[in-house]
Amino acid sequence: MTTIEDKLKLFTKIVFNEIDEQYKKQEEKNTNEINQIILSENEKVKNYKNKTIRDIEKKITAKQREEISKVKMEMQRKLLNTKEKIIIETIEEVKKGLKEYSSTEEYRDYLLSEIKSLKNHEVPERFILYLSEEDIEKYKEDIQTELQDISQSFNIKPSRVPIIGGFILEDENKKFRIDNSLIYKIDKLKEVVGAKVMDQLNEEA
Repeated sequence: MTTIEDKLKLFTKIVFNEIDEQYKKQEEKNTNEINQIILSENEKVKNYKNKTIRDIEKKITAKQREEISKVKMEMQRKLLNTKEKIIIETIEEVKKGLKEYSSTEEYRDYLLSEIKSLKNHEVPERFILYLSEEDIEKYKEDIQTELQDISQSFNIKPSRVPIIGGFILEDENKKFRIDNSLIYKIDKLKEVVGAKVMDQLNEEA
């Protein structure tokens, strides 16, 4: 059975592949632009070489390096913007996919399994379980059955923030919290992708 973790791993792989493909295309384009600048500046050096002194020639060379450095920085900025756009678009697609997934029977099994796994955690004797209104409406009785094996003192409430699916567990004093919501998993995925992007940029710097 495909789990939500498997789906997130697949989405992560798709994100990385898309980023690499876009990066290679943009890098090739940037390289061509830089080469054109180098050829253009070299041509200027040749044109002035016979009528300028050595110091002026050095200044032109320094200017050339400065222009190339500026272009590289601008291209790097454009690459970062391109990758950020890819990340945002892909994460939105992930959210849509998970919203569809949260209405399936497979998701019901996943949700109840995750709630049942709370037995393996040290949770407070009294706690509140926050879920989406849709999950409460569909699965409240099943959820209560699973929770009764964990505690005899709990409340089930609609989440105050969008969570797509999954749940958030808190004690009444809000000093204990387990975030097992799907939106949290998406945010963690975005962190992983963002770190991958920055690693690539650092390697190319």
